[in-house]
Amino acid sequence: MGENVLIKIEKDSPKIALIKLGSIGDCLHMLPLVSLLKNIFPKAYIVWFVEEKSKEILFNQAGIDEIIIVNTMEMRQLFKKRKWGPLFSEMKGFRKRLSDFKFDLAIDGQGLIKSGLITYLTGAPIRIGYSHEFCREKLNMCFTTHRIKPLGDYVVEQTLSLVRDVKGLNGEPKNFEQSKYLHFILSPEDKERVSKWLQKVGLGDRRNLIALHPGAGFQTKRWPLERFLELGELLEIRKGLSILFTPGEMLNELEQLLLYRKKAPMVVPPLSLNELAALYQKCRVVVAGDTGPLHLAGAVGCSTVGLFGPSDGKRSAPLGEQHRNIQRTCFCRGNSRYFPRQCRIDKWCMAEINVEEVYSMVVELLNE
Repeated sequence: MGENVLIKIEKDSPKIALIKLGSIGDCLHMLPLVSLLKNIFPKAYIVWFVEEKSKEILFNQAGIDEIIIVNTMEMRQLFKKRKWGPLFSEMKGFRKRLSDFKFDLAIDGQGLIKSGLITYLTGAPIRIGYSHEFCREKLNMCFTTHRIKPLGDYVVEQTLSLVRDVKGLNGEPKNFEQSKYLHFILSPEDKERVSKWLQKVGLGDRRNLIALHPGAGFQTKRWPLERFLELGELLEIRKGLSILFTPGEMLNELEQLLLYRKKAPMVVPPLSLNELAALYQKCRVVVAGDTGPLHLAGAVGCSTVGLFGPSDGKRSAPLGEQHRNIQRTCFCRGNSRYFPRQCRIDKWCMAEINVEEVYSMVVELLNE
């Protein structure tokens, strides 16, 4: 079926499948779609399909009635090894398990072959996805019945526009503008655990906590770790701020660098995603590249300084006056809307961001 055709669902309580498998930031950016769907269908039963690595980000979030963990890695391995019998058997079993849901609508917010396949396996008669130019993997279009050309530059606006042609019994969807802001719900237990840890390390009564997150899923998105350390030192010496490093996948590299420093910053021990969100809610500012923790910090109301090179800050950075972004031109990306996962030239765009520039933006936020 073509693009942008009115989609009418004549049910008071439809069953809706949302397919957004990962990463953390991707899932966060799709959360506003849940509240918008509940606005259109207050009695809808919403099931979210996600991979293991990002499932925790969906816990405690309003409007999600059920979470299904999908092991796409196993399917990919069978595909690569051309084990067609076991692959089709796995797909057939998965579809049979889903048939009991009797989904009325499935929405693929990812635009990949794997997300498209899962969308198809839901068995929903109406399957919405992105139009050709907005699918990272074009074969995704084989699995959808309605393909939408998204509106706007901001990723949440684009996601919300997937349902702009969906009409329920209550009429047209409302509050598109309000829905685009991220809101993340924290549990009392996560807040309590983080508060106890801060008390334990002597930071329970501090009001000027700054968190620095050097990690990112891809090397191209990372600001040099040495500059994070330099930034932390400047903020501590010049402003007397308490600096916390949430290193993520950079923990080993950070520990190696700290062996040669006289004074080491506070390194936060491994936390769950929800505990990390609770920690960021206690901070004045979080500095990070385009990675899940940056968006998590923005979603819990913390001010952020986002560092962007290969990815476009206008598309994915936290919204609001309490956020700042630094963007460098990525020559590797060219005219593509997708960020390069490997540098193709010697000029690394993230290395073009200097420490004083980031420092000034943090101070600016603190003074507001």
